[in-house]
Amino acid sequence: MIGLVFLLCLSMVYGGTEARVRRFDRQRSGQHLSDQTSGQHSRQLNLYIDEEQVEQYVGIPLQIFIIEAGTVVPFLKMPEFADHFPVIPPEIDMVNLTWEAKNGKYTYWFEVLSSSRQSIMYNPLLSIPAVGYVPAETTVFQIAIPCTGRGRGIATVRIVLHVMDVHNRPIPGSPIEVRLQKQCNSFRDEKPKCDERCENGGICDGQGQCQCPTGYSGKKCELVDCNPGCQNKGLCVSPNVCKCVSGYEGKRCEIKMCTEPCLNGGSCVGPSKCVCQSGFYGERCQHSRCLYPCSHGGTCAGKDVCSCPSGYTGRFCELPVCQRGCGPHGMCVDVDICMCEFGWYGRYCNKNVYNRRNSRREKRRRSRDYS
Repeated sequence: MIGLVFLLCLSMVYGGTEARVRRFDRQRSGQHLSDQTSGQHSRQLNLYIDEEQVEQYVGIPLQIFIIEAGTVVPFLKMPEFADHFPVIPPEIDMVNLTWEAKNGKYTYWFEVLSSSRQSIMYNPLLSIPAVGYVPAETTVFQIAIPCTGRGRGIATVRIVLHVMDVHNRPIPGSPIEVRLQKQCNSFRDEKPKCDERCENGGICDGQGQCQCPTGYSGKKCELVDCNPGCQNKGLCVSPNVCKCVSGYEGKRCEIKMCTEPCLNGGSCVGPSKCVCQSGFYGERCQHSRCLYPCSHGGTCAGKDVCSCPSGYTGRFCELPVCQRGCGPHGMCVDVDICMCEFGWYGRYCNKNVYNRRNSRREKRRRSRDYS
């Protein structure tokens, strides 16, 4: 009966056209689309409910397009669609949608995911982030529409989806607004199937086990899955989303970070932890080591490099400085102190002993001549 109502709905909406909904006769043909149409869709943005999902609803294999070749199909804007679309039965808790964007980048945003009667049906839940990019490859995602089990009646599901092209412009027909109705029953009217209620949009099957949507696992679908897993004690908080501890970042918390950079060629190996190159140490490798201690009050300023006080020089401040030098006949032995060679004297070793003796003799000779 539901299938007949659904077919009547389609005939009213489409007016006899077959551009948006295609019937799949698996016994007569193994092809889903003609070669020409298939090639067209493979290069465009498409969003649709596949024939297996529709067959589960109404018993007839039909493929319903929501976005076809980059454009929202017109029938979604027609009031007849919402008026004549059949009520979703209570046992259907999940809608599988398929999309692809092989010809460019498209972004999406689910603005509204609401239930008109939250006492009997929860707000819809997505198996993907509410904002992101449409995948290039053909991908299936789920929208869960679970009943609360606290009452009986029909709730209206409202979904508003925006799709933008690479220039952040809405595609033709965006935003897409869909209103569906679902019948909900009270759990008290049914025999309990699962010991504990399934979480995160999981569905209790006939064997009393929770069937979890993509990204969740566990007896009650209470566990969030990240594959590959979070590293460095990161916490998986939603499907493939890690929350990192302090000191790490990245999609899997695989990138170590230091709040302040390591100096002098050091490498960050953990939260605010640096491995220093030879000759340096400290939390940020800001201190340096000298193989030999700096003399005369000098301080180590680099790998085996000393910063010397005034009056000293050399790699380790071991050499005194004589500002005016000691000339070719002297050697600096302390700050501004020269040690002269034999036969030389003076502060800068620039005076000759023999010249001094000859000068004295000349003075004595002149003295005798005058007398």
